[in-house]
Amino acid sequence: VGLELSGIDTYDPIIFLAAVETDIALQILHDENKTCAEVTLHNLVCEDRRIKSINRYFKNLISQVDTDGESSQQDVFRLSYTKWKATDSTDVNFVIGTPQIVILPDALTELLKFMKAGTRSKPKIEYHDPYDATV
Repeated sequence: VGLELSGIDTYDPIIFLAAVETDIALQILHDENKTCAEVTLHNLVCEDRRIKSINRYFKNLISQVDTDGESSQQDVFRLSYTKWKATDSTDVNFVIGTPQIVILPDALTELLKFMKAGTRSKPKIEYHDPYDATV
């Protein structure tokens, strides 16, 4: 699953996000009266796609760091959820890997401008009756 955020049009890309190698498992076990879910994000790609960042050294804003030499063992995160109906108890386990995050102030500023543009409130329009003398 990928998402590209663009400025004015698609020829003005800002950031590309992709959830690469994601596993989602859901088990509903009626005989044991429990529900289990596990979500694992193995790799998250977050790339600076702005025209002015073409020759930049840091284009990947998020990358997974291999700390123990076994890159297959590193995940961005792993979420395990179990709900037992009989006891009405829930078990949640959330493990975060070792992501390396590169913060580029100018990329972050453009991303925030993009997000803010979608949350602007509509202008307030007031109606005045031209024949009303109390205005």
